[in-house]
Amino acid sequence: MNSKEIKAWTCSCCGKSYSNKSVADNCCVEKPSKKCSICGKPMKDTDYYTICDDCRAEKERMKEIERYNKATHYTIETVPKDSIEYMFSELYPYNEGYMSDFEDCMEEKYGIKYVYGTKRISPSYDAQDIIDSMLEESYEDAVDRVDDKETAKLQEAIDTFVKNHNGSLDWFEVDYSVVIDVD
Repeated sequence: MNSKEIKAWTCSCCGKSYSNKSVADNCCVEKPSKKCSICGKPMKDTDYYTICDDCRAEKERMKEIERYNKATHYTIETVPKDSIEYMFSELYPYNEGYMSDFEDCMEEKYGIKYVYGTKRISPSYDAQDIIDSMLEESYEDAVDRVDDKETAKLQEAIDTFVKNHNGSLDWFEVDYSVVIDVD
C-alpha cells in the first residue's frame, strides 16, 4: 500500500489535533465575547447583528427623525387630498400600517402623532415583456415567431382591462415626503 506521512499539531491543553498550527495554538484560548460595535455592550455570541438591540432601535429612531424632518408638514385640513386617500404609520397595527381615515383615539391608543401620505400607483403591463417571460424557457428564437400585430392587440387588451377596472387594480405606496401632523 502507498501511504504518506502527514504533519499535525496538537493543542497542549485538550489534546485535539489539527493540520493547521495556528488553529491548534488557538484551540483553547478564550475568545473575547461579542460586543456591540457602537456602545461596546456585551452581546450573545449567537446574535446575528453586530450592534445591540438598543443601538439598533436608536439608529432606527434617528433615521425616522431625519425622514420626518425632511418631509413637508401639513395638517389634515391643508394636506393635498390625493395624499390622504390612504395614510401610513408604522405604529398602526392593522392593514400593514395603512389607514383610510384618522380617528382621534389613535393618538392615545397607538401613540400616533403623525402619519405619512401615500401615492396611488396605477399598474402598467408591457405585452412584449409578458411574451418574453412566457417564452423564456421555449426554444431558441421562439420570440421571433410572435407577430407584432398580435402583440399590439395584446397590449390593447391589457390596457383596456386595466382601464375598465377604474382604479381598483391600483395600489398605494408611502410618500415619506408628506407628513400629516395630527396634534
